[in-house]
Amino acid sequence: MLALAVIIITAAPLMNAFADEPAIEVAPEPAIERAPNEETMEAALIAVRRLIGLDEDVFTDFSYHSSFSNWQTREGLIWTFYWNSRDNNAFVYASATAEGKLLDYRNYNWEERSFGFAEVGKDEAIAKADAFIKAANPDSYSYYKAPEGVWISIGSSEYNFSYVAEVNGRPFSATGISVQVNKFTGDVTGYNTGNIEPGNFIFEDATPIISESAAISAYAEKIGLTLEYRSSHDWQEGTITVFPAYTLNSYDGRFIGARSGDVVQHVYDRGGGEMDEQSALGPAEPEASAANDSAGGGFDRTNLTPAEIAALERVGELITSDKALENLFEIMELPNLDVEGFDEQMINLRRDHFDRERFFYEINLYKWFGMEDMAEDELTGVYGRVDADTGRVVAFNRNLGYGIQTWNETPAFSALQAEAAAEAFLKRHAPDEHAKSKTDSSSAGVPTPRWGGNYSFNYVRHENDTPFRDNGINISVDPNTGKIMSYSLNWFENISFPSVRNVLTPVRALTAFVEQNGSSIYYITTGESNAALVYDFTSWGLINPFTGKAMDFSGAPWEENAVATPAYDDVKGHWSDSYVTRLLDNGVFHWGGAFEPDRAMTQQEFLQYIMLANTSFPITPLSRISERGFDIDADSDKILTRQEAARIVVEYLGYGKVAEQSEWFIYPFNDAVDEQFRGYITIAYILGIIGSGDNGNFNAASNVTRAHAAVILTNIILAGS
Repeated sequence: MLALAVIIITAAPLMNAFADEPAIEVAPEPAIERAPNEETMEAALIAVRRLIGLDEDVFTDFSYHSSFSNWQTREGLIWTFYWNSRDNNAFVYASATAEGKLLDYRNYNWEERSFGFAEVGKDEAIAKADAFIKAANPDSYSYYKAPEGVWISIGSSEYNFSYVAEVNGRPFSATGISVQVNKFTGDVTGYNTGNIEPGNFIFEDATPIISESAAISAYAEKIGLTLEYRSSHDWQEGTITVFPAYTLNSYDGRFIGARSGDVVQHVYDRGGGEMDEQSALGPAEPEASAANDSAGGGFDRTNLTPAEIAALERVGELITSDKALENLFEIMELPNLDVEGFDEQMINLRRDHFDRERFFYEINLYKWFGMEDMAEDELTGVYGRVDADTGRVVAFNRNLGYGIQTWNETPAFSALQAEAAAEAFLKRHAPDEHAKSKTDSSSAGVPTPRWGGNYSFNYVRHENDTPFRDNGINISVDPNTGKIMSYSLNWFENISFPSVRNVLTPVRALTAFVEQNGSSIYYITTGESNAALVYDFTSWGLINPFTGKAMDFSGAPWEENAVATPAYDDVKGHWSDSYVTRLLDNGVFHWGGAFEPDRAMTQQEFLQYIMLANTSFPITPLSRISERGFDIDADSDKILTRQEAARIVVEYLGYGKVAEQSEWFIYPFNDAVDEQFRGYITIAYILGIIGSGDNGNFNAASNVTRAHAAVILTNIILAGS
């Protein structure tokens, strides 16, 4: 029987998978053995339709395709289904295994409501998500307790819940389910799972485990921290800052066993069946740069600015493009290469972004033709980067015909021979940099060429006996010819490296880091359907080697951006409780800790607060409101009054120019107000954002508290809904 090895794509009118069809007598077909397309598709389709609600009057177009999760072995057949509305304003997507296990589901309507307060409570939405997980995972739903993460935004139509399976009171990191629930209707609109069944694994006991301090010592001794330099680039200023940092050596999936204190290696394992994800994405096509030629009559060098003349003089000091080509072909051992034989030739002179005194020639040569016209070893592309001051080639790459991309079980050059060729090349062309570099210890040896690939060697720059991974050398060698196929020298000049004397020991640094950020204990897969309990300290990647505190990737102290949802217990019993709680339940909040409902606000604090109506995340204090695109006068020192609040709200909503025409409006309140605020107050009243105080008065000069601001923000959101 032929194996099912094709992708099937088709479209047909939507049919009810559960309708009873009348029996029709037909002539028997010839007895042939069929691939199980229909059987597996039916199982998958029925499983999907049982779980998802589908309005067949809306979703009239149906299409589907099948694929394998492992293309090499033709295992893991997956069916994917699409339903679209006639007007293409709504679609449903779902995928399931041939055995009927739902993997993905998404129901989206481009015209559905998104902005506004949730009309379905969080607890009700969680109950909907739990019920869906139970229906989709009847054998394993009991592993999934309360959602680990809950996210909601005033501008989104959905609750987003993330679940991780729990075993022996500890999370199982290999698992994960996400569910989306519409906050207005309560319908489940999205679902995704990694399709890993906890029941297929054998778990270590959760007790006893070693102490956190013992795990820290074991990690430092057996896995280790690496002291290295990192760099931060300021693209606006064109500067580079280098700083030292400790990094944890867990990049290859090594952990400390929570029970044994030994190194535990993570191994990707699905527990009874492996699914290798294959990428269909290839390298992006190079884009040609458009030449910008200009000429102006009567305009000559005398009309240039001093800076422009200086630039011309600087360029006059550089080597020519012909010399750059000559040097490139010499290092690539292509002395007789015919440039005109390439269909496209691009040579650009570029100024280095950070070191503004350095210029480089970027050289690209391409041939465009069909694969059938391409010889196996034909040179189809050349890339080079040449220092325009010194003529030194700092990078090149050669591309050969597709015919060479074949499997080679026994390459002509061994890994050791290829490495020797790379070393000899570097000693000739980059001796100083090579002397300051070491082979990258983070790579697990030299890979064997596969599918026409090359041997690749990576060298990391070292300063003060400390690696600087942002600089180094990469070189690749053809396994069949021994030729250098690519070479890249990435080496900053004119930068300084801070001293790394007196840094903390790895144990002390990691201890301080864990004291600040904590640690995690969870299960990982270790192969052959086993799962081990491990300590994980990698909540953040960089550690200040002098203090042990977390750093961001600019070298500055790390600050937690994700603000935990506050409790705001101090509003309980306050008149503003319902407003503050409603905002909080919809993910709208600004301050951590206490809310302080009776606290007066400054104009700038108020503007920052109402801006939450137009963002998905809590915001932190801003030095300049204009950076967020709002040119609104909001003083950071002045206490906010009701009339200023009306002005800020109306300007924020885009009606400021109209409000300036105060004579156009009939003022709706009894008490007097400064003429300049009449239009703003009236518009805010018409929009339902502000109301009157006692006896129909507006009380324009009264201060605005945080409680009042919560009411105003609620009304802005309701008006926008």
